Amino acid sequence: MLLSDFDLWHYVLNNWYIGDSINEEELDAEWEWLDKLSSQEKQDVIEKSWDKIFSIKKSLNNGFNSSGKYIQGTFWELKLNEVRKVQIFKAR
Repeated sequence: MLLSDFDLWHYVLNNWYIGDSINEEELDAEWEWLDKLSSQEKQDVIEKSWDKIFSIKKSLNNGFNSSGKYIQGTFWELKLNEVRKVQIFKAR
């Protein structure tokens, strides 16, 4: 089973960068730095930042991004005879 942060998956789905900023000044500097990169370099940095969705033991709560509240598990295949219980989950 692959565990990942449920909320941070939205960054991947929207091709967003997951930064390390802890205040507005750092956020502005981070985005300014990103904007100076070539398109390919920028995309590479964005995709590398997505590794943070798998760091479930290290919460990212810096005022701009937050993680660790909801963890999801994904796996390749689940057969019906392996299902023991069904619980309805409604995302907010």
